[in-house]
Amino acid sequence: MKIKIISILFLLVFGMGVTNSRGQSNENLVRTLLKKNWDRITNNAGISPEDSLFIVNVGKSSPTALYLNESLSAILLNNGYKKVFLKGGSEAQNGIQIENHLLKFSIRYSSLKNGILHKKKFIRSGDLRQYYQVVDLSSGRLLWSGELRAVQRDTLLQREVRTLQKSEVLFLRGERVKKNSWPEHILQIAFLLSVSIAVMVLFYSIRTT
Repeated sequence: MKIKIISILFLLVFGMGVTNSRGQSNENLVRTLLKKNWDRITNNAGISPEDSLFIVNVGKSSPTALYLNESLSAILLNNGYKKVFLKGGSEAQNGIQIENHLLKFSIRYSSLKNGILHKKKFIRSGDLRQYYQVVDLSSGRLLWSGELRAVQRDTLLQREVRTLQKSEVLFLRGERVKKNSWPEHILQIAFLLSVSIAVMVLFYSIRTT
């Protein structure tokens, strides 16, 4: 019985937290965020795959904003939309103009509380805020406007975060959130010492019986 207890204690110290994590790429994370916001637009504006769509960036132009519009265009084409243009339309064209103003985009990694001997893990948080105006070009009527926010979180291993931060696209690397981890480390050391002492006490008690 005591041997079983020792085995369980060793598993708690050395075995916990060793799990496989297959995180998606940051490119796929971006597509997930865009799809969430787009689904809300279609629900509010009544857009269908038969409509001709003209996607326009409003406000400050940046590589991030252009990348998001290109990614949205790819999502729509892969979901049955036949006519998607990355430019502004005109009154003579029958279609819908999607005016997109990027407010915030970030990918952040914050460390999870892990045991000293466990594989270090991070929570990845993707955050996308956009302001949209949806206009019917033939009538000039505003179909819908509003601010949308999409958030996506998952768990990654440290080696996966390192790989993601080597991306050639700067704004897709993400950033690590720094925090004071001394209290956490002190608790981890105290836990490890207490378990080690318990194992030693059980070991010597077995030898003396």
